[in-house]
Amino acid sequence: MSSWLSIDKHLPWLRRYEPYFAHNSEEHLLRKGLKKIGFQITTIDGRHFNSEKDLLKSLGQALGFPSYFGINWDAYNECIFEVADSGIYKNIALIWKNADSLLERNLHEFVRAVHLLLARARALSALEDPFQMEIFFLGNSEAFRNPALNPFH
Repeated sequence: MSSWLSIDKHLPWLRRYEPYFAHNSEEHLLRKGLKKIGFQITTIDGRHFNSEKDLLKSLGQALGFPSYFGINWDAYNECIFEVADSGIYKNIALIWKNADSLLERNLHEFVRAVHLLLARARALSALEDPFQMEIFFLGNSEAFRNPALNPFH
């Protein structure tokens, strides 16, 4: 069993509660902090996501899902639990860069994706052998900017 890594304690500049949002310009700071506390980092780039299907394809590739991954949320649920059981990852941080691209193109699918990703991460944390998966949504719009890092924006 891996030890639980505290986001709030080690990354105090980040907004304190899930979902974690940050500006794309803060990616380096986020990566540095996550590596320092022991997260294995996986990144997806949402720049060209037009739908949940694009997101799911990217997640499947980034997380090493098997070739039979069905590119839907039920298949994601099955495969993410297989990843947790495999022991390949310990504490994983998923960074979704340019998340605002899907937000701008399809608000409903963006909100649904955030909800479903966070719900799966919570379910993983409730396993008998808890698996920590933290998700970070990065974007370029002002809504993603962290005022604690630059109060003049």
